[in-house]
Amino acid sequence: MAVIWQPHGPLEWLHLALHQLHVINLTSDLIAMLVCKGRTRTIQLFGKEPNYIILPMLTKNQYEHLLQHHLAWQTAFASYPGQINFHLPSDKLLHFLAKTAICAQRIIVPQPLPSALTVFVDADKRGNIAIHAVSPQHKNTQRLHYNTSSVQRAELKAIALALERYTQPLNLFTDSQYAARTVPQLPEAYILSNDEELFHLFKSIQLLLLQRQHPLFITHIRAHSNLPGPLAEGNHIADENTHIFFTNTIQAAKSSHAKFHQNAQALRRQYGISREESRQIVRECQSCPQFFNPPSYAINPRGLLPNHLWQMDVTTYLPFGRLKYIHVSIDTFSNYIFATAHSGEAFVDVQNHLFAAFAVLGMPKALKTDNGSAYTSSAFQTFCANFHITHTTG
Repeated sequence: MAVIWQPHGPLEWLHLALHQLHVINLTSDLIAMLVCKGRTRTIQLFGKEPNYIILPMLTKNQYEHLLQHHLAWQTAFASYPGQINFHLPSDKLLHFLAKTAICAQRIIVPQPLPSALTVFVDADKRGNIAIHAVSPQHKNTQRLHYNTSSVQRAELKAIALALERYTQPLNLFTDSQYAARTVPQLPEAYILSNDEELFHLFKSIQLLLLQRQHPLFITHIRAHSNLPGPLAEGNHIADENTHIFFTNTIQAAKSSHAKFHQNAQALRRQYGISREESRQIVRECQSCPQFFNPPSYAINPRGLLPNHLWQMDVTTYLPFGRLKYIHVSIDTFSNYIFATAHSGEAFVDVQNHLFAAFAVLGMPKALKTDNGSAYTSSAFQTFCANFHITHTTG
């Protein structure tokens, strides 16, 4: 919220839209949007920029830091000719702002914390979570399961559990770039999401960060790097502990299928394994009959890309009269059909049809036709060679 103010009182209160474009909206970005809106509105009302912009929720150092590192602030204050103040006027109506804490203390630090507890978190798409904590005195690994089909959400849940369990100074490592980039923005963010699960995850992490008393360093670590050192080793241990759930789940699915012989879809839904894994269990069963799709005997292959392979032919349609010969080209990848009507099926007609098709579809890399006289003529072979088109018949 912002206000256009004159010495005698407020002129107009300014508000942002309730629904923002992003799920996570930083407080600093929202303030910058209010500044832009206030400057624009002042020019509309008075034909000039405001004399002062007052930011009571910030200090001068915070303002200068944002101006150096945030593009939104650089845009909001670009070419501003007035003065920036950080103290409210002595008015009772505005006095409540001075007592409202807007910017929280920055708990997340940009550098690793020496002598702090080191925690590695990892998760997989089945919701298997591993939290591996390392300190000079001991090592501890915790394995949990979170019911989700998204590895990013499982990583967020793992981070929330780690923050809830370890409240001391913490170095947190995750192999999810999504989580490593999102979590540092949460303490000062306005969260808006129609996804209830995602909103709950973001909100729980935000509350844990706001309640936290000790600093936190969080960063991304590359998975499966096979590099030497304690960081790669700790991340490897966390990754291996997520696979323990994977092995047990597969074994449980195999044991259940040996007794009840469920189909692949039932196994996938019951045990949360992938479609290919469930099908493999059914294939390996000696008691379950196997049904396969009949092989395809088609002789016309499809192109792998647009304009990779065309097929071309001529048909006749008597109601068209003199233009009864319809030349048809089909892009076998997209199934796009292009047809033109001509007075014959000689090479000249084929050439005119292809020129029209090139203008619409572009040129193909390969062209397949039947053994018609126009297609087997030397003129057509020369035409294809000039345009670097591979011609086949069949």
